[in-house]
Amino acid sequence: MNKLYCLPLGETMRNKFIEDAKQFAYGQAVFVVPGHILLDEVKKAGSVRTVIMDYLPNELLRANHLDVYTRISRPAQEMVIKQIIKSLVKKGELSYFAKLADKKGFIKNMVSFIGELSRGGITCEEFYAALQAWERTDYLQAKDMEIYHIYLLYRQELKKQKRYDVDGLYRLAIRALQKENCVVPWEKLYFSEFYQFDNLQIELLKALSKHCSIEVGLFYDAERPELSAATENAYMDFMGMGFIKEQLQELTPRNQGLDHFVRNWQREHPLVGAADGIIVFEAYSVENEMRGVLGKIKQQLQAGVACRDIICVVRSMEEYNGFSNLFKEFGIPTTLPEVTGFTAQPLAKFIENIMKTVAAGYEIDVWKELLNNVFVDRIFGINHEQIEASYNEKYFASPNVLQEFVENKFPQSKIGELFNFIASLKSKSTPADFTNNFLQALEGWSLEKSYGEVYKANKITLKQLKAVVTTKNMVTEILEEMVGAFEQSGQGKQKRPISEFLEFWEERAKEKIITLSQGDKLGIKVVEASTIQGILFPHVYLMGMREGQFPKVKFENWIYNDQERKALNELGVTLPLTIASMKIDQYFFAAVAAMAQQSLTISYYADDAAAASCYVQELQQYYEKEALVPTFYNTDVAHCYSAEELARILVQQEFLAVAEDVWLTNKLGVDFAFRKFLDKERWTGNNIFNGYLEQKQECKYLSASALDNYVQCPFNYLVTNIWQTEPWEPLEKETQPAVIGDLYHLALAKFLNKHLEENIGLADYSVLLEELMLDLADVYGQLAAQGLISESEFSKYDYKRYRIVLGKWLLAEQAYQANQKINLLPKYLELAFGRKDSTLPGVPISIDGEETIFSGQIDRVDTDGNNYMLTDYKSGTVPSAKGVALGRFLQLPVYILAVEKLLSVERSKIIGAGYYGLKNCKRSGGLWENTLKEDLPWLYNTRPNNLSMVMENAESAIVASIRGIRNSAFPANPAEKCPAYCPCLDICRYRVSDGTQDTGEEVEDNV
Repeated sequence: MNKLYCLPLGETMRNKFIEDAKQFAYGQAVFVVPGHILLDEVKKAGSVRTVIMDYLPNELLRANHLDVYTRISRPAQEMVIKQIIKSLVKKGELSYFAKLADKKGFIKNMVSFIGELSRGGITCEEFYAALQAWERTDYLQAKDMEIYHIYLLYRQELKKQKRYDVDGLYRLAIRALQKENCVVPWEKLYFSEFYQFDNLQIELLKALSKHCSIEVGLFYDAERPELSAATENAYMDFMGMGFIKEQLQELTPRNQGLDHFVRNWQREHPLVGAADGIIVFEAYSVENEMRGVLGKIKQQLQAGVACRDIICVVRSMEEYNGFSNLFKEFGIPTTLPEVTGFTAQPLAKFIENIMKTVAAGYEIDVWKELLNNVFVDRIFGINHEQIEASYNEKYFASPNVLQEFVENKFPQSKIGELFNFIASLKSKSTPADFTNNFLQALEGWSLEKSYGEVYKANKITLKQLKAVVTTKNMVTEILEEMVGAFEQSGQGKQKRPISEFLEFWEERAKEKIITLSQGDKLGIKVVEASTIQGILFPHVYLMGMREGQFPKVKFENWIYNDQERKALNELGVTLPLTIASMKIDQYFFAAVAAMAQQSLTISYYADDAAAASCYVQELQQYYEKEALVPTFYNTDVAHCYSAEELARILVQQEFLAVAEDVWLTNKLGVDFAFRKFLDKERWTGNNIFNGYLEQKQECKYLSASALDNYVQCPFNYLVTNIWQTEPWEPLEKETQPAVIGDLYHLALAKFLNKHLEENIGLADYSVLLEELMLDLADVYGQLAAQGLISESEFSKYDYKRYRIVLGKWLLAEQAYQANQKINLLPKYLELAFGRKDSTLPGVPISIDGEETIFSGQIDRVDTDGNNYMLTDYKSGTVPSAKGVALGRFLQLPVYILAVEKLLSVERSKIIGAGYYGLKNCKRSGGLWENTLKEDLPWLYNTRPNNLSMVMENAESAIVASIRGIRNSAFPANPAEKCPAYCPCLDICRYRVSDGTQDTGEEVEDNV
């Protein structure tokens, strides 16, 4: 007799099932649970065989000697699908998905969708019949047929190779149960704590129910349809199979507030009750949430609560990285293991880099990264830091040059073995040969012996040694998985490019985690909400109750969206909808909350991106007004439960008692008071820690670019102009941006010098272009002779780009000259003043009785004999209009002063100054007389900054800057966002101040 026990929220049949199973011989009755956490829970009883669902089909096939098929891995599935799609494209049988055929995301989505079809028990024939009945036309019909053909060919390929996927396993078991002489090794099966079964699992249970007795415990309450939506399909399936229904009543004792939740959650008209036992805790970051929860747990433990009476439940552990470390900090035992990422291990990176060197061939940057790995120090006897430093001193044109340099620098090393090993790897090989080569090399490196000696010398910890050994084992595991996957996909004997091996490695490596130490089985349980139901705990912490996190936002599989899935469902092709995942998450929330008997703490963190989950907001409606107002974690001494937090609190105090001072000194060091002062005062006051130096500075000479540097960030000026410190940068094969800028400037000056005061607007473009290209070639040759232009395999492509840019500039320049109503033409080019090699003197400006002489070089001055216009070429980003208006960019204003004083031009005749962007060959920005819009077409659709207003702001900014430099005021105070290329990023703490800054270049305004 088969029974379905319909349970109220929070109840379980587990204990009754265990007692009932004791009447059978061990193994004759089997207890089936949905996951390993519940598996361990039932095994504690020790009197019943307990398994997970996939055990049943596997054991059925073994008992009937039908286990001749082998299981295919997920990576092998993707390879098979990829081959099928590639074959269809080659035959011209893929049109709708043709452009996506080589996209990794498309392959993964297709494998996922085929899995949905399989788990739904949809055969190829059934899928085809539904598509025919759908009667879609044109490109949608093409899409449907292409999906069908991929599904059909995938099934045929598995059958041909006698392999099965997870879904195929169930099909084989169902087929076995349909045979007359089928052996079923059980008399009774119990299913507990499941909330859903897919179609194939239901078909298996249906077939099993004819051979043995089955009892199922399932949450279902017909009076609460919203809450029962997650389990309704399973309930209907069992009713359709003829199971006898038995409705149970509530048995679990809870305090009043929790009992109110269990009885009324998601009822249509909930009663309002007292919220005793329920706490809502809001944090401002995920770390603060973890710390707050751990503080509350520590408080309970100190009050005598046992670890076994507390559980922490999260929706996804991925959101709580470092939780186990915080448990350790708070001195609380936990079941969470201490883990670290596999890909972060030097050996894992080293293996990946070797693959990249072979795949990339002669790509020098990959070789640099390989030799910059700390792993080469221990195994091959070289110093990677010295090699890295050499990148700043030498340019290595090829891997061969770099290899020769390393071998000469470390003649006693074994680095030649590494080079020989890499040289032995072929760009194409069979997966087995490739893997065997790596495994032999791995053994030859004798990692255990080498790092064991380091450990004995107390240079690394036992955990670090374990990480090395575990990483090696995982490397072997991934390589062997790779061979298996290629064999399962039918490509085991084919020579494949190493890029495919590298792709497999990267996919699998990111999924691996290294366990440094196991969790404490008697510690606080930390589990995901999807893995646990039906176990009671006096105290439950439900974390991550945040928008988008719980309920977890899930996205549609775009192969078929929800609208299409609804249509297919009506045609008999059962596919899950995204709304179903929301119903399941609602059940998870309710089931976890129902585990609590004495207290339930709901926590989340809120910031600008998201706030409390909708569940928290709904929950507040079930209790008295303001009964569930969020609390916040107090970080004062009275509510402090870790030494690190206590230290953080104490260093913020202005005065400390003797005991606290001694304790903090022992923990943080004798200089903690100085460091505390330094960190606190760094951003306040005119002190040396905030860039205000005691010694006054002279400012007799100043270039226009240096002035701009100071205005943009005084600290940057200190580093680059006073300390004259350059950041560490490896020499690159690419020509540096500054040199490219010089190349453009010099080529344009050389060309325009031959056309001074000449309107080229209507001249023959092809003639001028040929002339400009000759000028470019001449300047390029000069810079190359000086060693400023790097000759590499990319040089010809770079030179082609320079030609294209200058060709576009010439077109734009002709258009500008032809269309302007004021005949402004080039008069002065690269006009230098105040420099050693310039004929013009500097521009003196007197401030507070002291004179500062400005120097600079104006790219271009145009005139019609009466009016003057200044141009500054920009090969990079053009300064923003807002920044110019506020006096943050002073180069052009200084140039205007120079033209006024050095060329004896009246201010009223200088009608404007602007930028000429060489990226888009477009004039933009700057400062202009507002009356020019009709005369200069490029100003017509813009809002140019007013010349007189900007000059007034600029002159004030110049005065303030000079005073700041003289008074040695160099605070880290950027005018715009910190640019990613700033040379001071490694030593400036501005980004970690209270006003944390993001790096990124200022975008150009539309002016």
